[in-house]
Amino acid sequence: VVSSHLLPVCVVDSHLRPVCVVDSHLRPVCVVDSHLRPVCVVDSHLRPVCVVDSHLRPVCVVDSHLRPVCVVDSHLPPVCVVDSHLRPVCVVDSHLRPVCVVDSHLRPVCVVDSHLRPVCVVDSHLRPVCVVDSHLRPVCVVDSHLRPVCVVDSHLRPVCVVSSHLRPVCVVSSHFRPVCVVASHLRPVFVVASHLRPVCVVASHLRPVCVVASHLRPVCVVASHLQCCVVENDQV
Repeated sequence: VVSSHLLPVCVVDSHLRPVCVVDSHLRPVCVVDSHLRPVCVVDSHLRPVCVVDSHLRPVCVVDSHLRPVCVVDSHLPPVCVVDSHLRPVCVVDSHLRPVCVVDSHLRPVCVVDSHLRPVCVVDSHLRPVCVVDSHLRPVCVVDSHLRPVCVVDSHLRPVCVVSSHLRPVCVVSSHFRPVCVVASHLRPVFVVASHLRPVCVVASHLRPVCVVASHLRPVCVVASHLQCCVVENDQV
């Protein structure tokens, strides 16, 4: 089909049904349906490139079998990798590097590295919640600046409060109540009350050594069976 200036417009099949819009050099531009609505932008070899809407705005990059690959915005930067059913899989940056795994409603689930390995579970506002290992097992709860807060077990139960350098600070109960201040090798140092007040200095096997006052002043030396011996001065 040609225009009034005899410029080619559209390739048609043997039944004069439109197949493909072409440029003035007869290079294919866009596959069209029987109503001449654009369907898919194609390259010079008629390989599909991008599905388009009725206004020729790009919608989805496709592979050579017209399988969707990546949802794109109106300026063609990639937005989200999709599966064969056009379900979103992973948000990507402008270089198609994965950024965040998403659920079917495009809600962020997990930040990933460039190899799609999970890094950090995030909430619906992309705030970090929990660092995870390569099997998506929780490792460490983090604050909004990705600073570690608390090591957790596989059921997300808190195990140990940690410093910003991931050094253990305090073992906690499942309700986040402090149990025992620990040294850098997770050796217990002293048992603490719910307000982190020291109660009792302990040995490496949590055996009590010395009951202490709130300023860590020794009050009573204890034997392994909790038999007391009153301390007369602070030098013990």
